[in-house]
Amino acid sequence: MECDRLAEQIARLPATVWERLSQTEESSSEGQSHCYAKSDYTAQLQKANFEIQHKDTAIRQLTAELDSHKLEIQKLRAKEQSLRDFMHESDSYPEVSEHEVVSAFVRLRQKVQKLVSSRLYRMEGKQPSTESKTFTMSKDLSDLWNNATQANRKLMLRSFVYQRLADGILAYEFFGIVESKLEDAVAHSKTDNLFTGLSHFERFLVKNEGRSMCSCIEAIGPAKGPFGKALARQIHDDFAPFIVDEATREDKQNLLNGFTELCHEAYVLRLLMRKSKNNYRCLSLSLGSPVEINDRWADVFGELEGTQSGRNTVVLTLFGVLVAPAGNSRNDNSTIENIAPRTTIKMCMCDHQQEAAPEPFPHNAEPFPWHVGVFDAHNHIGERANSVSDLPNMKSRALAIMATRTQDQPLIASIAKTHGVKGPECFAEHKTTVIAGYGRHPWFSHELFDDSLETPTYVSSKDVEAAKAQHYKAVLSPAPTDPAFWRDLPVPRALSTFIAETRARLIEDPYAMVGEIGLDKPFRLPMQWTDPRPEPDLDRTPGGRQRRPLSQHRINITHQRAVFMADLRLAGELGRPVSVHGVQVHGILYDALSESWKGHEVKGRRSRDKEKKEGKTKLQAGDAPKPYPPRICLHSFSGKSDAAKQYLKPSIPAKIFFSFSKTNNLRSEEERKKAEDAIRIVPDNRILVESDLHTAGERMDSELEEMYRVISEVKGWGLQEGVGKIAGNYREFIFG
Repeated sequence: MECDRLAEQIARLPATVWERLSQTEESSSEGQSHCYAKSDYTAQLQKANFEIQHKDTAIRQLTAELDSHKLEIQKLRAKEQSLRDFMHESDSYPEVSEHEVVSAFVRLRQKVQKLVSSRLYRMEGKQPSTESKTFTMSKDLSDLWNNATQANRKLMLRSFVYQRLADGILAYEFFGIVESKLEDAVAHSKTDNLFTGLSHFERFLVKNEGRSMCSCIEAIGPAKGPFGKALARQIHDDFAPFIVDEATREDKQNLLNGFTELCHEAYVLRLLMRKSKNNYRCLSLSLGSPVEINDRWADVFGELEGTQSGRNTVVLTLFGVLVAPAGNSRNDNSTIENIAPRTTIKMCMCDHQQEAAPEPFPHNAEPFPWHVGVFDAHNHIGERANSVSDLPNMKSRALAIMATRTQDQPLIASIAKTHGVKGPECFAEHKTTVIAGYGRHPWFSHELFDDSLETPTYVSSKDVEAAKAQHYKAVLSPAPTDPAFWRDLPVPRALSTFIAETRARLIEDPYAMVGEIGLDKPFRLPMQWTDPRPEPDLDRTPGGRQRRPLSQHRINITHQRAVFMADLRLAGELGRPVSVHGVQVHGILYDALSESWKGHEVKGRRSRDKEKKEGKTKLQAGDAPKPYPPRICLHSFSGKSDAAKQYLKPSIPAKIFFSFSKTNNLRSEEERKKAEDAIRIVPDNRILVESDLHTAGERMDSELEEMYRVISEVKGWGLQEGVGKIAGNYREFIFG
């Protein structure tokens, strides 16, 4: 633009000069002085030449800058393309799973449902309008609205909200979906069969994440900045005719805040879709080219839709909720918040676990023998301090509460002080007691630095941020480059200090165990907080994810292993059982555990006879502390049967227990089959049951009961027999 303006001025200079010259000649013919005219012309010509030179110089400078910028843009585009090619080809690219995408969608879906169910929206009368505005509807929609029930009107309102979000964020303007079927899906959601139409619309949005073309410009945080606020205001204003007359200014502001939050959730969903690995398979496609429906999504729908779990108990999975058939009230009323990614094998204690009402067992089911004693081998009620008040109302006899990070250890200690088990005789009492577990979960292992290394990753200095950067760059992969990321992370603590604190807690409580500890390969840290930060949730223990999206940064397995081995040594030193977490690390986990008991393997009879003959002496059991835990629970074990067999070798000196939960082991038919295969292999005296939930109460009892029933059926036990066997296993695991 600047170049064009300068060129235009230069082009006009000669005309200006000749115009002045002709004026001079006319003045001369009227008897004016020629000397004066010549002098005026010369001055103008000199000035024009000077301006031409000045403008030429400016043009050359701007042209050079423009060429430089173009070259830089070409380099950046080439670099971007090479990175995209690498992401597409490399198996090591940190993939955003389909379950993460769908979990984000379900969070958005819930917020939409909550917003449109507000008492502030009128669901009565004819087509909504105010004195100044009428909600825009076609004649068909207007007739449909006037004849619809209140329930269907809420569904219509929800479809209107989805359409606004699709137009503004998810689909056309930013997301880049070029597909007429989307419009058809929206239209179908406004027909008489609203349940089916909305499900079709929602399913389409989620299923077509592969349609986001790489040529789309990625806006930076539009839903968080002015754009998101403007869109939220626009949607709020569009829906003003629905607001009841008695709504206060504060009520309207709350609704506006709700729409702002919806825009944010929609943007998070869009980013997850854009960053999923499948998206990079669209590189060769031009905008608007036809794209086949993503096969992986189709597989997921085919696998999960209509899944049943448990005898006579229908478990509506995530996709079951999204595509529930017409007339199923669960399609509109389910409160699923999140599900764990399919790769998660051992733990689901994340911040977003749903709190759903337990499924009732059929009336003809065999009565459950609660009087025998039901025991939970692994849970996280330390995540919810207010959940402790539900303990006296529970049917279960004892719960093992696992710590995960610095913030929940004191809370668990306080719970154990009030409700903790005092000895084996407590298990005979008909009241709920707890066993405390202290340890460092692998998800939080990056908050420690190994001070036993010759060169620790963290060295205390006056420049704390620089020291933090050095540590987190060393233990995270890929190494973070944004200072805002590690600025949000805590100052690392020495591993030896944490172990000393844990030792003190274990010594104070003779029945406490070590847990949750372990290894987790796919886990990614959450993103740093963005301003404004949400208000702290007083019901949650600090230090968790708290609904933040995940980053690309993983914790190096080498660092996780150092923390894990330190926990194992401590458990061996004090002779305490451990609860172990492992995700996509079956081989690495087994190698680490094997290393802890190396040199202490149980020898066969031939080896023992040979040693006796040669007169070799050895310490008897209990003569000295062992470097390995005496009892190990592989919590929510969902490895294949071959993985279970390697832990059953007679040479292993530790007693290995396998724990199973409904949350992790029954969440799909695939996981259920894998769990049943493992249950058949696990010895009767080495099987445990857990909930892996973060809230105590009726739901925990219900999920424990279902898992007990499943195990008893697979093992061929009578129900009372099975509950009794597992109770005995629990006593041995806790007390030895």
